[in-house]
Amino acid sequence: MENVAERSDALGENMVVLPTAPQRAFAFGTPAPASQADLTAYANLAGNPALSVPLPVAAGELPAGMQLVGNIGDELQLIALAEAFQQAIAWQPAVPDACAAWWPK
Repeated sequence: MENVAERSDALGENMVVLPTAPQRAFAFGTPAPASQADLTAYANLAGNPALSVPLPVAAGELPAGMQLVGNIGDELQLIALAEAFQQAIAWQPAVPDACAAWWPK
């Protein structure tokens, strides 16, 4: 986690970390919840760069994401921080059970 701390220190107080959505992903074939885009609206309206990092998924669970929002011009720093976070947690792509039938192999 030291690399993550170093990367976040480089951004100083110019970053916001929050969930990508107020709930986990919704099941395939169900309508999107009305609140699905509530937490991404901030960056969209303000014009700030943002990205969503997938979080580890336990067997049988639907995915969730962590959103990083930075100042205008911080795109490369956000990408570097996301990469450092994924390396720190040893993130590996996983296909949720709900998607296994149609996910490309």
